[in-house]
Amino acid sequence: ILFIILFLYAKKPRKDGSLLGIYLICYSLLRFSLEFLRGDVERGILLGISTSQWISLLLIPAGIFLLKKNPLTTDTDRKSGI
Repeated sequence: ILFIILFLYAKKPRKDGSLLGIYLICYSLLRFSLEFLRGDVERGILLGISTSQWISLLLIPAGIFLLKKNPLTTDTDRKSGI
C-alpha cells in the first residue's frame, strides 16, 4: 500500500524532500497502528505505548517539516540547469 502511494506521488515533479516526508508520515502512521496489534511486552512500554510507537510519533513531525519546508530549487530545476 505504501509503495503504491509513494509511486503515484513520485510521478510528478516535487520539491526536494517531499517524497521522504510522505514516506515518514505514512510509515509512521502504519507502524503506530500495527503496534497495537502486536502486543509485544518485550519491546518496552512507556505511558501505554511501545517504543516503536514513540519513534513513530517523533517521525511524523519530521515528515511534516520535510513537506512544509520551502527549498530554493526543485528536482526539475536541477535537471533543466536553472
